[in-house]
Amino acid sequence: RQDIEEEFGIPCLNYSDSKIGDEMIKKFYCEEKGIQYSDLPKKGYFRPQVKVKDCIAKYITFQTPELQKFLKTISRETLTQKDDFKESVEFYGNTYTFAKGGLHTENKPKVFEADEDSLIVDWDVSSYYPAIIINNGRYPAHLGPEFLRGYVQMFNKRLELKPLAKKDRKIKGIVGALKLAVNSVYGKSSDMQSWIYDRQLTMFTTITGELSLLMLIEAYELAGIHVISANTDGVTIMVNKCYIDKMHEINAWWMKKTKYELERTDYQKII
Repeated sequence: RQDIEEEFGIPCLNYSDSKIGDEMIKKFYCEEKGIQYSDLPKKGYFRPQVKVKDCIAKYITFQTPELQKFLKTISRETLTQKDDFKESVEFYGNTYTFAKGGLHTENKPKVFEADEDSLIVDWDVSSYYPAIIINNGRYPAHLGPEFLRGYVQMFNKRLELKPLAKKDRKIKGIVGALKLAVNSVYGKSSDMQSWIYDRQLTMFTTITGELSLLMLIEAYELAGIHVISANTDGVTIMVNKCYIDKMHEINAWWMKKTKYELERTDYQKII
């Protein structure tokens, strides 16, 4: 916290992590907007309703009739302040639940184990929610594009300093503060008490994230690669070794289409 104060001029010794993240965002936004701290808006942007079709990125498409129908159905929905987004779809033996907290599979008790023929691979999307906001050029309606530019600055600064953080304690603290700020925007966008509040930004991040993962899931299943489970920012698959090249081909297609980055973790057993 002392390092953060020295670097950014934010007296945060007694701040919670959430408060540090919020103050960092305010600092970058004020600089980008050219305003004083006292000129920051005191409240967010309230919408009586949010149309789901406005929460879906343009690149979202599906190949199978059942998922095409699912996309068409949810695109007609409208959410009021009291409505929570919750949908589910059956696909290749898995039930996928879509909700405000992200995509999840409803898994039954089972054990999966890698062997000489198959691997268990988990693919997580790097900094998923920040990447969704940045790659799709989104920002709270009342704060304008300056908010996005300040957000991108924080995101890039963190990536730039991250490799140095292992060797330098001060840089580690600064990177930690930037991480708090970058990751807090999604949460603040759903907090009615926050100056960042804009429910459409929240729902765009969640719904686009869920549907983007469903595109990856669909491609895997159509190629004969079985999905074990999915969660908010990743997919775990059981892949026969003869399909390894196909897996990488699908990943490359998906990353090019969405502009997100996948990170790999291998498992021996999942229970």
